[in-house]
Amino acid sequence: MKVDPVPLNQNDFGLIANIIYSATKRSLLEGGAALNILREEVTKRTKEGVGVVKKGAPRVLLTLGPMEPSLVALIESTGLAIPVTSLASTPAAGIPPSYGSVWEQIADSIMRRRGGQYSSWGYVLQLQELVKAWKVDGVIIFVHVPCRQYQLFPLKAKEVIEGLGIPVLILEGDYVDVRGFNTEQTRTRLETFVELVRDAQSAKRK
Repeated sequence: MKVDPVPLNQNDFGLIANIIYSATKRSLLEGGAALNILREEVTKRTKEGVGVVKKGAPRVLLTLGPMEPSLVALIESTGLAIPVTSLASTPAAGIPPSYGSVWEQIADSIMRRRGGQYSSWGYVLQLQELVKAWKVDGVIIFVHVPCRQYQLFPLKAKEVIEGLGIPVLILEGDYVDVRGFNTEQTRTRLETFVELVRDAQSAKRK
């Protein structure tokens, strides 16, 4: 799962995700055609080597970007590519279920997809699997402060992922209300993190 350079920025990908997850009439009627147009454009960009950041840029996994796009844009402005987020399923999620009941099938799918739907440890395992599957150079964990669930897993996830030799940056904020977002302070932290990720990236190439 490695496309270099990454052809689509995460804010635009978020719009796609909203089409997928929205059951509105317009999404259902026009979403498929819109996604086909985008697929053709992304395929063309990939073949031509056109990306959001330059080829060979460090690749990071972002757990969950806020709805307001400034943070995600700030991350990419530092030269980091974001090829995957925690919205992605783990490879095991594609295995057909062997259960007869639709409810057992749903439970089985959720358990294999990992994520925060059922446990903090499940979320940690999901991130660990995505790091390996997507061959990222770093992980940025955005902690939605008002959500108690998001207070449970970040430090353990950081410990587990850094054990793989992958740098981790934890950023705190509000998923919706960004009035407390300090752009310059965050940029400084990101720039320091970029250096750590580049060092880790160089170490893997040796």
